[in-house]
Amino acid sequence: MSAIYIDDDAITRFFVLKSLKMKGFNIHEAGNGKEGIEVIKSNSDIDTVLLDLNMPVMNGYNFLNEVSKDTSLTHLKIIVTSAVGKDIFVKEAQNNNISINQVVGYLEKPIHLPDLISYLSVN
Repeated sequence: MSAIYIDDDAITRFFVLKSLKMKGFNIHEAGNGKEGIEVIKSNSDIDTVLLDLNMPVMNGYNFLNEVSKDTSLTHLKIIVTSAVGKDIFVKEAQNNNISINQVVGYLEKPIHLPDLISYLSVN
């Protein structure tokens, strides 16, 4: 399993990546959705995305929209990690006709690392 963590908060990204790498996970990083798509397309082993919603350049909702349209990315399993509550996320996605079919999990920030590791181990 190989994953990417897409979040504009460099400090959060640093600690999550460090923790996951210490647990043996192969993990990449990106600071926004646009960078994330570029990293995913250049690393075909990535199959799981940890995705923040509120980011500059391309936010998580736009990322989900782009991924659902690109047949080369439909294999991705996505775990949303955001301070936005799950109900708000789902409603916002529905209101904007954004597919969330690839979302396999939702973790509210601050991220509890044992929960994240559990999600990654199962998915």
